Amino acid sequence: MSIFSPIELPPPLTQRPLVAETAGDHAVEYRPDFDAWFEISRAYWDAGWVLVERVKRDPPSSARLLPPALFVLRHSVELQLKSLVLDARTDRRQDEAPDEQRVLNGHSLDDLWRLLQRRLSRVGGAHQSARWDRTADIVRQLSLLDHSSFEFRYPSNKEGGPTASTTGVRIDLEQFGDVLKELRFILDSTSAWLFELPRPDTP
Repeated sequence: MSIFSPIELPPPLTQRPLVAETAGDHAVEYRPDFDAWFEISRAYWDAGWVLVERVKRDPPSSARLLPPALFVLRHSVELQLKSLVLDARTDRRQDEAPDEQRVLNGHSLDDLWRLLQRRLSRVGGAHQSARWDRTADIVRQLSLLDHSSFEFRYPSNKEGGPTASTTGVRIDLEQFGDVLKELRFILDSTSAWLFELPRPDTP
């Protein structure tokens, strides 16, 4: 019995390498900027909305795309929080403290948010405003959906049980998107503010 669908013919077998050595019509160059945390968070953000729009257009047949869409959007938020934590260093020449490096190496949105608040307070950020309260609330809600970047990536947890915290949860994609865009606006504004901030380590 063939493992291939009788409707879909298998592709021909070739000896081609996975990565092309010569440029074809659809060749793109992958050249990552290892300091571009903000840019890569934006790339994940844009990719997540491509998937969300696909699900919204045809929910019955595209519902299987919801887990990767939610993961990619959550990952975008995680990357932007990490970008802000790095940008909010008082001296960018210094290495991270071990406990702060642990947070940066992890996936907890709550821990990243708390670290960002501490760093913003050191550089004079107005972190007690209503916008920061709203940011904390949205981060908390997103963390409840997926605390450790595991919920939407795998069908089971490390113990083999279901990742069940979101099972049966109804997500209004319009509302979900609107609320995430609130968060993105605040974080983008913070990034712009940090960019203009004078640094003791810059001439």
